[in-house]
Amino acid sequence: MDRDDWRITVQVGGDTLRRERLTRDLRQRLCATDGIDAGFVEHPPSRTDGHKGVSDPELMLWAGVGVASVNAAARVLIAAITQWCGQDRHKKVQLEFNGNSVVLTGKPDDRQIHLVELFSEQITKAPDDRPEDSDQ
Repeated sequence: MDRDDWRITVQVGGDTLRRERLTRDLRQRLCATDGIDAGFVEHPPSRTDGHKGVSDPELMLWAGVGVASVNAAARVLIAAITQWCGQDRHKKVQLEFNGNSVVLTGKPDDRQIHLVELFSEQITKAPDDRPEDSDQ
């Protein structure tokens, strides 16, 4: 998986079978969308001690988008995932790119729409525009 690939995680309570079914369904939907390729992450990041769901298997997708800019890729993926989530307002999907993430739902409120806009702005900033982490 390239570092520029997107990571997608379907978030469901403790129902592992439902999560697996929904993740496979989302993968099919993404692959059926022009310009998007998606697959299962073979070796997802391991969970740290104290993280909820340590015993649950991690089902994570990667997605590659065949467009020239990160901003366009974000729009394509967000639209496809939001449309998929819209089939059931209880669906939740976490979308990650280069250390930034946002949760998309089937029925976004004004706050979530604002968070998606902030996410899109943050991921399109050039690396030189990002604030430096004082710990590194």
